[in-house]
This record gives sequence, structure tokens and C-alpha cells, in this order.
Amino acid sequence: MDVIRGPEIDAETDVGELVVRAAAGFADRVAVRERRRGVSLTYEQLLGHVETQAGALLAQGVKAGDHVVVAVPRSAEEVVAVLAVLSVGAVYVPVDGGLPLPRLRAMLSRVRPVAVIGDPAVVEAAPGPCVPLGPVVITAEPSAGSRPWARRAPGDAVYVTFTSGSTGVPKAVRIPHRGVVRLVRGASYLRRGPGERMLRLAPLAFDASTLEIFCALATGATLEIYPDGPVSPAELATFLREAGVSVAFLTAGLFRVMAGEAIDGFATVRQVLTGGDVVPPDAVRALLARHPGLEVVAAYGPTENTTFSTVHPMTGPADVDGPVPIGRPVAGTTALVLDEEGRPAADGELYLGGSGLALDYLDAPEETARSFVVPPGRHERFYRTGDLVRRDEDGLLHFTGRRDRQVKVRGYRIEPAEIESRLLANPRVKDVAVVVTGVDAGSRRLLAAVVAEPGDDGLVERLRGALREELPGYMVPALWVVIERLPYTRNGKVDVAALEARAGSGRARAVPADAFEDVIAGVWKEVLGTGDFGVEDPFFEIGGDSLLAGRVHLRLRDELPGHPLRIVDIFQYPTVQALAEHLRGAAR
Repeated sequence: MDVIRGPEIDAETDVGELVVRAAAGFADRVAVRERRRGVSLTYEQLLGHVETQAGALLAQGVKAGDHVVVAVPRSAEEVVAVLAVLSVGAVYVPVDGGLPLPRLRAMLSRVRPVAVIGDPAVVEAAPGPCVPLGPVVITAEPSAGSRPWARRAPGDAVYVTFTSGSTGVPKAVRIPHRGVVRLVRGASYLRRGPGERMLRLAPLAFDASTLEIFCALATGATLEIYPDGPVSPAELATFLREAGVSVAFLTAGLFRVMAGEAIDGFATVRQVLTGGDVVPPDAVRALLARHPGLEVVAAYGPTENTTFSTVHPMTGPADVDGPVPIGRPVAGTTALVLDEEGRPAADGELYLGGSGLALDYLDAPEETARSFVVPPGRHERFYRTGDLVRRDEDGLLHFTGRRDRQVKVRGYRIEPAEIESRLLANPRVKDVAVVVTGVDAGSRRLLAAVVAEPGDDGLVERLRGALREELPGYMVPALWVVIERLPYTRNGKVDVAALEARAGSGRARAVPADAFEDVIAGVWKEVLGTGDFGVEDPFFEIGGDSLLAGRVHLRLRDELPGHPLRIVDIFQYPTVQALAEHLRGAAR
């Protein structure tokens, strides 16, 4: 059989209709909770605050179909802002106001928003008139109004989100209402409804937030909001237990760390969904062995097919006897595996169709035509994922690689060509290759190999600084090497192993000055998998990222129990030397 279909699902309505029905049926149940702030909103109160925020949008002339940026930290206010945009029939655009200004301008020039809720700095990047609006004040009394929500057609856009583009410009993916409705109504693999407590953790710009928000609030479940800011495994474990979270989505990298270093945090959790990268089977086995009755669901799906396309549930260690499959299509999804000539095959590229498909890449007709196609002999659109898969005799799909250079780092899709094009803009750079190193989601990092004349000791610092001014942090390579020519393997591919062996070599580095700095440096070495750094080297410039920072936080709390340490300290004091000095002072 060349077509793999998920169950049929009725997705022909709009997202707002689902939320309004749930609020009417579960008015007195808790919809959103922020424990640290003491905020708890029933469905009725939530919709009251939505009405207040919507009133501000309507007063500024926002109308159906308009794009409204939501740039609010993870909070109850963020949820209110998203729902308010939908309630007036507009399209929400999640944006991180901390992105470099050129990146923001490129993104906003595509969507041309009429208003921004939250970070006023985003307004400065808008290409035309754009109204700044503050989030609602949750401590105030919610509105008692009962204005009907605007109705939208199933094929109208509900949100726009961005992915890296090989041309150097972010792609704006337009998701229709039916895509989100299909996600909610077709989530038979997901625990939901009254009594369930869903973790709210993913950045709004990461489409896992779509699952968290709408599969909770459209079914009567409670959204348990993790405090905004960096995620520490130890603090997340405490939060899961104290909030009684029953359902959580974690990226594959964070899932691996939690299963390895904070596994007891899952005591109340009944279901963990994980994806965004290859799911580590050893972590799945460990979690299922430690917590009988818990279910792990491996979830796969590109942004262009509304969050999840295939799932694979596992309920016991015996279910994991090798690499974790990406599974079978969810409801409302059709999958094809085609060879290079577009013929059905057991091994080939995965094409996805159904009601979850994105509308297009906004204002990018050529990219849209390349990615959204009608395969030979078909009569409907499919998205070319670029992912290579194998279909086994049981009909399960297994990820085997990519047909292009796109990579996943920390759950983010990255086109190395976008980074390379920016590096080549520097006249000192003759050639460049951006590759990914590491064996799994927890160790994967970007490495930039730059071909340049020797003797320019400050070149890497200048290149790294230029990228930081233009790209989000997850797209700035952690590892660098300057060489005379790129090394290649016998089959003509860039030799990643040779580059990794040379990355960061040849620099003089300060060593730990005392036993205290030595402890911190030892933890860094353990977490980063290398001792190739000095006490003055910033953590995030030698391979560290937010996920690894969480592991450092956990290990240092064990190694230095008498010294108070917060996860944010690693961001504020990013060198061994600075962090040691801070902790010495904090302990006095």
C-alpha cells in the first residue's frame, strides 16, 4: 500500500468555536494557572480577560484577517493575547522581541502587522504603521461582556510562524484554522479534557505551543504555565511535581536530560510527548522503567503540517527495542513515501497531506511551489518534508536522514546555507562550511569552518558578533575553525570529523585559579564534552546553549551545595571566572 492514512476527522470549523464551546461547558473549571504568581483563572474569567484585550484591539481598528504580533513572555497574559487576536478574527504572529533587529525587520516585512501586543521594541521593526498595545492586567476584574467571537472560514489563516530559509530570509508559514482544529479533534493519542493538567513550556514561536494551548483550552483541561525564562531540569522537575502536571511535551534534547538527570520529576506525569529531533531510545526505556503506567509518545511533524503529523506511543521498556519510529499518521493526515522519480517506495522521501497542511509561505510563491506539490497520479497537495524514511512491514515509519542540508539543533530547523551566505558577505572569508556535530539531540552543535588568510586573530570574534546582530542565538555556531582549505571525504562531502578535531585549537587560555573555579570548570567539561576552554571563555561561545546551561545548573547545585545558584546566573555570569566570583559573593 503506497498511501498511509490516519483516521478521518472533521476539521471544518474555526479554532475560536472550539474554545468558546469548551468555556461554556467548563466555565467554573480552572483554565490557566501560574503558581509562582498566584494566578488562577477559570474558563469564565479567562474569557473575560480576553474580552478586555479584544476591546483594545477593536478600539484600534484591528479587523478580521489583520496580522497582530504577540510578543508577551510565557504567562497567563500571553494566552489571553493569543485568544483575543482570534476572537476578533485576526491572525496571531508569535515573535520573540529579543531577536536581532535585522531579523525582526525581515520577519515583520513579510507579515506587515497592524498591532503588537507586548514588547514595544518590536513596533520599531515594523515596516509601516503599527499600534503598540500592552497585555491585560490579570489582577484587575475581567470584563463581563459577552461579545460573540468573530467566525472564520476553516481555510483562513489562524497564525503565522517562521522557519529558517536557505535564501537568507526567514520563511513565514501560514497555518489555517482547519490545521489547528484537526490537531485538537484528531489527538486521540493525547490525554486531554477535564482533570488533565497540560504543561505550558514551549516558546510561542515554536509550534508545540499550538498543541499545549489549544489541546488544553479547547477540551476543558488546565494549562499549567512554567515561569518564563531559562529552563533548569531541577526546577522543571520540581514544577512538574508541585503543579501535578499530567501531560507534558518536551523537545527530544530536554527529554533526554530530564530522563537522565531529573527522572523523579515525572512522578505525577501520565503522558510525555517528545519530538523536534530524533527521540533517544535509552531515555524512553529509563523513564518507562522508572514510572510504570506512564506513556511516552514520540511525535514527529514539520511546521508546515501543523505541529504533529505522525506519532508512536510506548508504554513499557519492551516497546523500545531499537531506534524509536516516528510512527503512523495522526487523524486528518495522509503520508506518502516516494523515490526520486515520485514513485511509491518502501524507502524514500516523506510527503504529507491532509487538513493540517499550511496555506503557503507568505509572499514567497516560488518557495511555496517547490515545497507544496501535487505528486504524480495524485489530486491533492502534499508537503515535501525533505525527510527520508523507511516504512516497515507493520506500516511504521522510521526516520533515516535528510535529502538536503537542513539540520535540527535544539529542536529548531536550520538551513546552514542561510548562515553561510551571511559569513561569505565578509570580504576576508574566501569559503565557508557550516555543519552540525554531535550524535544526538543533547550534543548536537553548529560548527563554522571559515577559509581565510592566516594571521587575523580577531576574525572569528568579528564574524560571531556580526551573526549575533542578524540571527537568533540558536543559529550562531558554537564551534569555529579557521583553515586554509576545507577538508573533504573520499565521497566529496565536507569532512565533519576533521573539522571538529580542529575546532577551537591553537588559542592560549587562562586556567582555573583555585579549587572553586576548578569545580565549575570540571562541570563545564563534563557537560560540554570538552576541556578546550579557559576560565575567561563565555559558556555560550564554546558550545553551550540553554539546554546545556540547565545541566550545568543541576550539576553545580550538587557540587556546591553551600552556594546559592539560579539558572539565570549562568546567563548573567557566563564565564568560569565571573560565575565563581558571583557565587563567592552570594555565599558571604
